[in-house]
Amino acid sequence: MYNSFFKLQLSNVLKCRTYLKHNTKRLIYSLLFSYKLTSSGLNNVDFIIFDTTPLKGRKDYENYMCDFIAACKKQRPAIEYSVKYYFCLYDVFCKIGFICLNATRGYNLKELIQLSQLYDLYIKIRQLNLKNKKIVTFCDAHPEDNLISQFCKKYFECHTYTLQHGYYTFSPGTINQEVYLNFVSDFMLCWGNTSVDNIVDCGIERKRLIPFGCFKRAELIYKKGNNIFLLLNGRHNALGNSILLTFAERIVSETGLSVFVKKHPDDLNDYPYINNVTFVDSIKEGMENSKVAILSESGVFVDFYLSSFPFFIVNTPDTKMEFSRLPNAIDLDEVIDIIQGTKPISPQSLPLLITMSPNFKEL
Repeated sequence: MYNSFFKLQLSNVLKCRTYLKHNTKRLIYSLLFSYKLTSSGLNNVDFIIFDTTPLKGRKDYENYMCDFIAACKKQRPAIEYSVKYYFCLYDVFCKIGFICLNATRGYNLKELIQLSQLYDLYIKIRQLNLKNKKIVTFCDAHPEDNLISQFCKKYFECHTYTLQHGYYTFSPGTINQEVYLNFVSDFMLCWGNTSVDNIVDCGIERKRLIPFGCFKRAELIYKKGNNIFLLLNGRHNALGNSILLTFAERIVSETGLSVFVKKHPDDLNDYPYINNVTFVDSIKEGMENSKVAILSESGVFVDFYLSSFPFFIVNTPDTKMEFSRLPNAIDLDEVIDIIQGTKPISPQSLPLLITMSPNFKEL
């Protein structure tokens, strides 16, 4: 009954969750909630998009997938399956049965609880007519997407694609490395040639990487301020954030300008008060108050590029190669000189960063 499910590489499916705390709430959630699939689009087409972003609690992920789907449907017909959680009491008892019947397969209780939920998704995918279709997932390092991609390749003989949704870098020892170590799809739809080069440096074959396009929404700013917008890194680079905040103090001291700071979504730190430094909740708010953005290792620079908003990458001793080799990566003193200069700061042209005309018909 369960053998075909357990023939999948389930350690890959659960890999991202090994970086997270398996608290009681997470396990209870796995038991109580199942997956609901709803479809939209034309039937009898060969291009299938699985949208799992409602599961992830990130509005930016949902926006990215929504824009990808909209762009796709302008060029070719597609079926979209939206995957969401829902409660079903009957499924709870089915999961308990799953756990009991598979207790001797070598998985611990926490893993079996999570697999019981993912088996529910497996059953629902198995009932679909996906033979020889082309399948797109949001990020196949994530559990549900990994399961969908593995299953569709193995049992439906599908061609599978997954999206690049951030600026990927070589990140050993962190959850970020899973986007390349746990890349199980046939192909990744990358933002552009720069990202292809970065991911090749992480050990992925170039032939599996397609410089396709980026589907982030551009923030159109009609009136800019005269201050500085500074973007912090994620929680995995606390040292870099310390350097950036010290630099914010220097900007205030040497230029007399105010600095607006945006934390990374995964950064839960409460930073001490700094004179004339204001933390903002949105990228748009920071852009509206500033004339240029400064960052070190934040993929948000792509948002600035798409919005034609000037930005610079600050080189520090710890700045990763993927950022430091960008054409507008400069050191701290150069940033100060530019800020204090009399010339207007113009947006940069980085043609290799993003493929501007995605061709869905070629997939």
